[in-house]
Amino acid sequence: DDVGAVHAPPGAAAEGGAAGAATAPGPVGGGLASLRQAILHRKFAQVLERAGNHKRASDHYTKALEALPFPQARALHDLAVCLMALKEVPRAVELFRQALKLKPTFLDCHVNLGSALVVQRDFEGALHHCEQALALDPACQEAVMNLSNVLRALGRRAEAEDRIWAAIAAYAALHGQGAPAGDPQARDAPG
Repeated sequence: DDVGAVHAPPGAAAEGGAAGAATAPGPVGGGLASLRQAILHRKFAQVLERAGNHKRASDHYTKALEALPFPQARALHDLAVCLMALKEVPRAVELFRQALKLKPTFLDCHVNLGSALVVQRDFEGALHHCEQALALDPACQEAVMNLSNVLRALGRRAEAEDRIWAAIAAYAALHGQGAPAGDPQARDAPG
């Protein structure tokens, strides 16, 4: 039942945007009133989600999406994350894919779609989205961990270990630290 690492940067829930059309987009002529309604539903959904009430949160995320006059990737993503908590994985996968069509460089969405595909045992699809996430942010810890889990599930344990150590070494170098203890590359390096 472990769906892998879920990526949501600090403050992501508060950042602007609601996402695409999980259902049909709201009225085009709705203007400011529709946008306000969408924002209120999204804010309430975020509170409910933090409180662990994922069912009610998903209802409010859906209402937020319906009120929007245009699709937004963040709102689709947020609803999909909520649906993952409700174990509605096929619907979550569909929403993650819709969000990525709107914003192909959406890091959180690649990470979380990879996790959802692991649950569906689509390891090749998960591998693709882990790689996409790491292309966007090589230091994304959730993507590195998900990639390692996917590679192990595909029987590529040595590659998984190499990728983890490479990520740890890159992190250490970025933060001015030496090679981590136990790093096979540091152990085998000529001294």
